[in-house]
Amino acid sequence: MEKWRGPQADGRGFVVFVHGLWMHAQSWQSWVELFDRSGYDCISTAWPGESPTVAACRSRPGLMSGVGIEQVLDEAARVIGAQAPRQPIVIGHGTGGLIGQILLSRNLASSAIALAPMHWSLMPWPSLLGAGHAWPGLRHMIGYRRAVMPTPVHFSHGFANTIEAAEANGLYEQYVIPAACRPLTQTMFAGHRWRSPACVNGAANRGPLLLVSGGRDACTREAAVGALERRYRRRLPDAITDHQVFPGRGHSLAVDSRWRDVAYYCLDWLTRQNL
Repeated sequence: MEKWRGPQADGRGFVVFVHGLWMHAQSWQSWVELFDRSGYDCISTAWPGESPTVAACRSRPGLMSGVGIEQVLDEAARVIGAQAPRQPIVIGHGTGGLIGQILLSRNLASSAIALAPMHWSLMPWPSLLGAGHAWPGLRHMIGYRRAVMPTPVHFSHGFANTIEAAEANGLYEQYVIPAACRPLTQTMFAGHRWRSPACVNGAANRGPLLLVSGGRDACTREAAVGALERRYRRRLPDAITDHQVFPGRGHSLAVDSRWRDVAYYCLDWLTRQNL
């Protein structure tokens, strides 16, 4: 595989945003506008079966049934392939953060930023089971291919546990959609295929990776992301792997009212990487 080529010749390049489980692609709109003003070409990818609006997704939840990591990965790779030969910067949240790491490890991206990335295999089982109140996924293992909708309580306790109830309710109505629980089961039980992007062939030549975590994230613990950073540094000592913690922030750090703090840090980090 080709080595990371560095900054693109035609400007600051383009950014592919990949959202996480139970969120709609519209959740990246503020980021897209900010990065566009900063000189990037931006694309916010939808998951397979995802309708253009939140309302449409909620009215036809069956369209999202059966969608797992491989389908989301294929869709992101298709979007990237359409922009060839440019390599994108991939910015993902939750499951999207895992997708970004896989794409980077396969040299399909020039760099990646993973916000609160899903990486369940590094979580101790007590923490994993305790996250059951955060999302309904762990309660629907038998029907893991069926799309389910988190309740406002699930969302508030897990995703939006560090913000006021009024803001959490607003984010729920604006962005939350049904989704299948397959990504959860795949990252827990599918072995190294999804757990260890660092083990993929060609990963040693990858571009820079930024891992971002919230100090009070109830879905992706700061300790799990820190363990992931250490694993990358052990396996790939010559690759750039950074970890930034935002104290007091939850899983909603990419979409709540303080999202600009995170977004501007990511822009500064990309500038330091000459991207």
